Amino acid sequence: MHKLHSRRRIFGLTSLTFSLLAASVLGNTAEAAPPAPKEPSAKEIAAKEAAAKANALKDAIDRVDENRVDDHVIATIRAGAEAGSGPAAQRLGYLYLSGVGMEMNYPQAYLWYCVAALRNVPFAVDTAFKVFNRMTPSARVFAENLISTRLTTSEIARLIAMRPPNVPATSSNPGSDGGSTSGDSPSK
Repeated sequence: MHKLHSRRRIFGLTSLTFSLLAASVLGNTAEAAPPAPKEPSAKEIAAKEAAAKANALKDAIDRVDENRVDDHVIATIRAGAEAGSGPAAQRLGYLYLSGVGMEMNYPQAYLWYCVAALRNVPFAVDTAFKVFNRMTPSARVFAENLISTRLTTSEIARLIAMRPPNVPATSSNPGSDGGSTSGDSPSK
């Protein structure tokens, strides 16, 4: 053993390096293979996908705020709004209201501002009712139909409770008490 130890010192090899070298020369290749990479679990994959979607939505919201809107940004904002994001719903309402990147559409703007209001986005309630007041009677009827198909009865009741005091209740207004203060009748 003493001679083997001195040979290792002569060649400057450590005992591990010498053992591996000796094993490969002698044909003993029983080296431990590196461990296989661990497959991510379904939970880990879902968490990564959710984080990627959240980052994409945040980027899209930032791009709307910077007025750098394209079809991909609109699709991302729409997906976020439909998934329940209040800020995305507010930005989608803004896009419909302003006509940035899409055709101006007051009923759609009103719908998405209402959704944002239900998600407690600041100023969304006021903006929703300002949009409502800009609409023609026929556009208000269309907006009512959008609201009734997209929102639950309890969400509509919450909107009625949120109506600002300066917004008159009309038959076309979700905060309506049934009377028409403007004398307008919805045209078909």
